[in-house]
Amino acid sequence: MITAAEARARIRALRRAERRMLAVLDDDPTGSQSVRGVQVVTVFEREEYAAALADEGATAFILTNTRGMVEADAVALTAQIADELFALAAETGRPVDILSRGDSTLRGHLLPEVRAIDAARRRALGSGYDAILVAPAFFEAGRTTLDDVHRVRIGGVEVPAGETEFARDATFGYRASNLREFLAEKSDGAIAVGDVHSLTLGDIREGGPE
Repeated sequence: MITAAEARARIRALRRAERRMLAVLDDDPTGSQSVRGVQVVTVFEREEYAAALADEGATAFILTNTRGMVEADAVALTAQIADELFALAAETGRPVDILSRGDSTLRGHLLPEVRAIDAARRRALGSGYDAILVAPAFFEAGRTTLDDVHRVRIGGVEVPAGETEFARDATFGYRASNLREFLAEKSDGAIAVGDVHSLTLGDIREGGPE
């Protein structure tokens, strides 16, 4: 089994070889504050994205601050940025991966923003994504997921996210701690629990990419 460092090095090498760009749409400044060695973009212009993603295999955080917007404005800005990123990919001939970075306690315009990115891909390439990978975590702050249940460490105790004060948020409140149930809840039933599949550590470590 390869080490984590070896895995990261292999991923970086593959991204450089494929000249991939990774754009992280960050709905709050805390995301970019928890990483290093990446560009941070605060101006929503294609030239700025191009400069930040110029290096082979580059990653850039685009600070959208959409968590502080009403849903319609958040969706509009996300769509605008995604359209520009796909246009940049077409101009440069380099594939772009877009990651929607949200709150590790499950607050934010999660599904509307992801749908806006998917719609932008359809406009640019004629097809949307095959699947969306939802992976909430912030290990340093004690936000982890075990057996599909997202948890928040409070006073040294692992508390299911749906039982915390974060779930009582006036704008982004929810009841479910199980992520499959959470997605069904936030989609108002458009996503069924049975339509959400889980990838366990066993799948990743033992099953491999297949």
